Amino acid sequence: MNHNNQGDSSDSLSELEDEELELEALELASVLRRVEYYQQIEKMPCYTGRFTGYDFVQELLNGHPDRIYNMFRMDKHVFLNLCQTLEQSELLKCDRHVTVTEAVAMCLYILSHGAVMRVVAERFQRAKDTVYRQFKRVLKGLCGLAPRIIREQTRGQQPPPPEIRDNPKFYPYFKSVNNLRVLGRNQLRHATFHLDRLLLWSPYLAVVQSEESVKVAHHFDAGSSQE
Repeated sequence: MNHNNQGDSSDSLSELEDEELELEALELASVLRRVEYYQQIEKMPCYTGRFTGYDFVQELLNGHPDRIYNMFRMDKHVFLNLCQTLEQSELLKCDRHVTVTEAVAMCLYILSHGAVMRVVAERFQRAKDTVYRQFKRVLKGLCGLAPRIIREQTRGQQPPPPEIRDNPKFYPYFKSVNNLRVLGRNQLRHATFHLDRLLLWSPYLAVVQSEESVKVAHHFDAGSSQE
């Protein structure tokens, strides 16, 4: 009897193992079929519009001055000077598919309107990865301009112009700095540099025009300058 019970148990175990193997084989076959199915599906390109990002920028440059200002929050000559400065300073170069002007345009469009990547991708007919990569490139180039064109305020320097001092939208940044004797981490620093007719506002950089100079309130991390 014992021998018969042991034989029945071994037979049951072998049957269970066979069933498990069959189930695993069926699951594997199902996965392979799904893979083959998706591989056979023809992928449809997304950003295939005839009006490319390059065409969009060229239309703005050749159109009414208000259009490029509405899109990028700066005049045409300022936009072109910025692109030229970044390129001549070797802070930004054309890559295989995107020119410097288009890359700067994408970055300014994001900063000016707070646009998300998919909206910029649709506007410029570029992949979202391309938009993200170009935005990082231009932002890095803009940060590279800081030590070249921005200098700290020194003693005896003229006070902020009335365009800043009398504007509550900008002066609190300067007021917070003037009331501090010691500049620490994550504080706003007051700087001056000469640049003709530049107006740009973003969460990180506020620039307003005066007759002789441009004042900048720049929010930065003091620790990053040591990297």
